[in-house]
Amino acid sequence: MQYSTNNRLKLPEGTDNVRRQDFVDNFNIIDNGLTKFYVATLDSINTYKITTGNSLTALNNGYSVKVAIPSDSSGAVSIKVDSVTVAVKKPNGSAVTNFKQNAVYSLVFYNSVFILASGGGTDDVNFSASDLLTGKSANDSNGEKIDGTMPNK
Repeated sequence: MQYSTNNRLKLPEGTDNVRRQDFVDNFNIIDNGLTKFYVATLDSINTYKITTGNSLTALNNGYSVKVAIPSDSSGAVSIKVDSVTVAVKKPNGSAVTNFKQNAVYSLVFYNSVFILASGGGTDDVNFSASDLLTGKSANDSNGEKIDGTMPNK
């Protein structure tokens, strides 16, 4: 019996006896969600650790996780998955430096880094309703919609 790399699905080989329980186990993994949710611990400054239970030593493109962060970051962020430490980047390639305590982030592994897919807060923005034209809106750092009140002259 072999196992899939990311989710440890059972992969019977040609001479293996296939048990009904093998299918049940695979379906339970799928039913629980292939994108797992983890609560991270702080491994070192700006490095957050998750333990999958699969003892991963490498990640494949497309591997994804949702992770709750225990503390604010103060610099470039990395995620340690079992024994694999991976930098977290924004879609534009710049380092993520602003993880927030108790925020949840969706990350996708691609080309040796985690790409921030969504979650948490965003970079702090500096505007108020009076800075936006009437009829326009934008989201603040907390993701709250702000409707503009500035007259359009």
